[in-house]
Amino acid sequence: MDNIESSGYIAWLIIVGIVAVCVIYSQLKEQKNKKLAASGEDMERLKGIVASVLPGETGYTVAYAHHEDVQHYGRSTRTTYYTYALAFDAARLWIIPLGYKKNEILPNKPYLATGNIGMVNVDTTVKNGELKSVSVVLRDKMGESPIFLEVDTLNTRKDRFHHVNILQPEECEKFSTFMASFSDTVAKENEGLEELMKEKANAQGAKSGKTLGILSLATFWIFGFVGLIFGIVGLIVSPKPSATGGKATAPFIMNLVGTILSALCMGGMLFAIIAS
Repeated sequence: MDNIESSGYIAWLIIVGIVAVCVIYSQLKEQKNKKLAASGEDMERLKGIVASVLPGETGYTVAYAHHEDVQHYGRSTRTTYYTYALAFDAARLWIIPLGYKKNEILPNKPYLATGNIGMVNVDTTVKNGELKSVSVVLRDKMGESPIFLEVDTLNTRKDRFHHVNILQPEECEKFSTFMASFSDTVAKENEGLEELMKEKANAQGAKSGKTLGILSLATFWIFGFVGLIFGIVGLIVSPKPSATGGKATAPFIMNLVGTILSALCMGGMLFAIIAS
């Protein structure tokens, strides 16, 4: 018995030791990456790359941006990593997609975004009074083809999907200021686009809601649970009265009725089962 307890104790110490070593290694690696970021080596490489693809241009600020597109497929998850070099001055923004070959940064063709944008969404993250990141979504003149950009003050090579150590607090501040001004300019030049997008979303929601409403009303009296599911999902996707000037649309009403009837049908069936 004592041997079993001793073996269990040793196994527990081994597990704790392995975890401690992993934590210490991760912290040391991050500290090293932060020092490399502060040295500015990767930022200088990035500036050289931008200069090579924007010959003749001067007076711009360079920043590093990234985006992680996470897609869920049942039990599996797929993450696609995008990285960019940004160059911006008082009125223009270039987006330069980046690729990598071992430790070499490979730029793709620069894209002048400022002349083709119809909508801009900007969010900032501030901690302890310091700007930490700027998240931007750019959409074209039709409100489609979104481009996602995240500019962080600190970027490190924390794994094989992150390729640079860059510290850019000043660049992040300048990008935030630029995007605030650019967002206002785009909003003034594209008045009505946001309303158009809402109308398109409502139309799509109404179409899907109508189908789900029909299914809910058609199945509630036979399969109460199925009708309830159709009705609830239909209520979620249908345009809400708050988005249609206070008026309930036909898809919303259909799904509401289907949900109520399905719930009543299920209640009746449960009561009958209990009563019997």
